[in-house]
Formats: sequence, C-alpha cells, structure tokens
Amino acid sequence: MKSLRERFEEEYAAVSIPADNKRGFRVIYRYYAPWYIWDLPEKQLSARKNHLLIISVSGLLPYLAAGLQDTDINRMTVPVIFNIIALCAYILELFAVFRFRSAKYKTDRTTYQSVDRTMRSIPLIRACCLLMTDITGICSRNFSIPDVSAAAALLGNLICAVLAFYIFYDYRKIPFRTEKNRLLQEDQKLL
Repeated sequence: MKSLRERFEEEYAAVSIPADNKRGFRVIYRYYAPWYIWDLPEKQLSARKNHLLIISVSGLLPYLAAGLQDTDINRMTVPVIFNIIALCAYILELFAVFRFRSAKYKTDRTTYQSVDRTMRSIPLIRACCLLMTDITGICSRNFSIPDVSAAAALLGNLICAVLAFYIFYDYRKIPFRTEKNRLLQEDQKLL
C-alpha cells in the first residue's frame, strides 16, 4: 500500500509561478491526476448531500431515545457491546456525511476514495450493529413480551438501523465518473 506521500507525489506536481518576492517566484502544487465527479447535476447533487446530512443527523433523536430507556436491553453485556460499536460507527458516519457534504463537485482521488469508502461501509456496519443490539436484546429476554421502555428501545434502534440502511442505499445510487485533468496541458502551453 502506498503511503500518503507517495500518493501525493503521483497526483500533484510542483509548479513555479512568478511572485513579488526576493526570488521572483513561488512554488505551488497543482493536482494533475484525473478528477472524480459524482455524476449528477451540481444542484441535484447538493440537494442529495443535504438530504443525506439531514437523515444522518435526524438519526440522533431515536438513538438517544432508545439509549436513555431504563431497560434490560440497555444494561445487558452483549447488546451493549453492539450498541457501543454502533455508536462509534455513528460518529464515523457523521464525519463521513459532513466530509461528503463539504467535498467539491470535482474532487481529487484521495478525497473521493475516502468519502466513498466510508459512505459505502460505515452506515451498513452501524445498521447491522443496531439490528444485532435488538436481536441479542430480544434473545436474552427469552423472547418474552417487552415492557414499554424495552419496546421503545427496540423501536428506536430499529428506526436508526433503517435510517443507516437508507443512507447506505441512497449513497450507492449516486453514479460517479472520472474526467481527464487538463491542467498539465494548460501549464505546458504557458511554458
């Protein structure tokens, strides 16, 4: 696996440009690798980004409501372990959605791969952990009829799992394409 420095050196090149300083020039780094573009019109992509962000943030309410219930499901070891993993995944999901929201329409390879990798995996991991929280919680209660607080905890986890699956599914539907970067040709014409 290549280091971050090796990838940077593959994708960027140093270019000297004139400047008003002692040396008469300054060095900037230009991106020359292909552009990665989510293949939707910019306004539609922006609306989709906002939609995913709202869905992800709105999942906090049912998650808190489920976690604050005073019930066996929130105290037993196995469901709590899955719930802690789901909480970590939720934090990573929020970072991924915010990063996706802040990514430009044309983005570099590193940003695209980072966003794509996390948006295709973390919401799915979160949803599976929340479902496992519910399943292990129900199994550890010997399939007895849950009381109101246990039912609220199960329902809150289920709603969060559905939202996470929706984020995973909706992001996967966004097509992408690569576009040749013409900056190198433009810079060579200037020289």
